[in-house]
Amino acid sequence: MVPFPLLLAKRIRNEEKVLEEGLPGYKDYEDRVKYRLIPFVW
Repeated sequence: MVPFPLLLAKRIRNEEKVLEEGLPGYKDYEDRVKYRLIPFVW
């Protein structure tokens, strides 16, 4: 159970990188949405 959150965070960052490269306007969306997974935390 311990490595699961770390693996999930790594996967989320990787997906964001792919989306930034492939989707126009995704970077603007990231700038507007501050939290990825847990509201008010991350």
